[in-house]
Amino acid sequence: MAGVLFALEIILGNFTIHTFSPIVIASVIGTATGRALEGNEITFQVPIHELVSPTEIIFYLFLGFLCGLSARLFTATYFAAHEWFDKKVHLPQFYKPALGGLMVGLISVFAPQILGNGYDAMEQALAGQIFWGLALGLVLLKIISTSLTLGSGGLGGIFAPSLFIGAMLGSVFGAGVNWIIPGLTASPETYAVVGMGAVAGAVMQAPLTNIIMLIELTNDYSLILPIMSCCIVATYTFRAFTPHSIYVQKLLKQGINIQHGREVSILNSISVQDVMSREITTIPEGMSFRNVVETISYSKNFYFPVIDREGNMTGILSFNDIREMMFDEGLLDLVVASTLATPKVETLVPKNNLNEAMEIFARLDVDQIPVVLPDNPKKVIGMVNRGDVIAAYNREVLVHSFDR
Repeated sequence: MAGVLFALEIILGNFTIHTFSPIVIASVIGTATGRALEGNEITFQVPIHELVSPTEIIFYLFLGFLCGLSARLFTATYFAAHEWFDKKVHLPQFYKPALGGLMVGLISVFAPQILGNGYDAMEQALAGQIFWGLALGLVLLKIISTSLTLGSGGLGGIFAPSLFIGAMLGSVFGAGVNWIIPGLTASPETYAVVGMGAVAGAVMQAPLTNIIMLIELTNDYSLILPIMSCCIVATYTFRAFTPHSIYVQKLLKQGINIQHGREVSILNSISVQDVMSREITTIPEGMSFRNVVETISYSKNFYFPVIDREGNMTGILSFNDIREMMFDEGLLDLVVASTLATPKVETLVPKNNLNEAMEIFARLDVDQIPVVLPDNPKKVIGMVNRGDVIAAYNREVLVHSFDR
């Protein structure tokens, strides 16, 4: 379920039945295959936790606030490290990961827990076997080491470090509140479990994904209320600084907007034949300019295919072309349509999608495009209006909005 929600909440941002069904199928097949090959062991072995007192929710809300701030510190350090290696480190690109690895290696001499995915250290925090002072130091060192690794061009992920940071922060916070009010608060390891999901949820801006993911990683449903409240507060604390997850921020810095991808997807799903108008005003190529003006005065179109005796298109006239000459009385009976028409015409066929249509509209800066038969590019069967394409897109957006 966490894998399904990850795809929907972070990548697609769309919870319609059309997107939900194939992702569920893929997730089920992937999980079944993984369990067949690797077994069905849970990632973290944790004792059963519980909410000691309803008033303890207040502490989890405050932990969520701290987790949101930590997530913000993590992402800010992450992007600062990228910028530092890109602009300040004047080395060949293939040397930069070596420099980052050297720096992380020096840190690991004093804190080997930062190396790798950190699952062993997290297991200690979840079992209450780590000193709060060490855990606090590991929060900062993990942020720095992960940022140095990825900023220098090394390979690694964001999810496991987010869990690590959250576990250590939760352990420190839990030790503090348990020392101050031991009778009304759970053990530090309980706060470590909740902190894991809160920091990851804030960094990824996917609280629902991480609520379910944390339950699946630990197989512990007893802390659902603290996890939900802490994740939501952490996510909104992070959003006070930026509305985008670390993944989206990185794509935006590279000039990639996945929201634009959704717009293109909608346009790709609609064909030209769904929006084209079959009301065509054609102009015979031998028609005098006077008759052309009279003909277009009764038309709702702004572009007029010019046709020969067989009805094949030989060019196109636009209202702007005609308007420039319509007040010149001396040309009304001397000029014929073929002399004014633009011979090179961009066309569409009914099977084209609206994304292809919009590309032509943008490139030519026109408002109408002729639609022709697929097997006869000279036979006009309709016109596509830019306004109709935009209206069709807006209707689809509304439909998707109501489906959510």
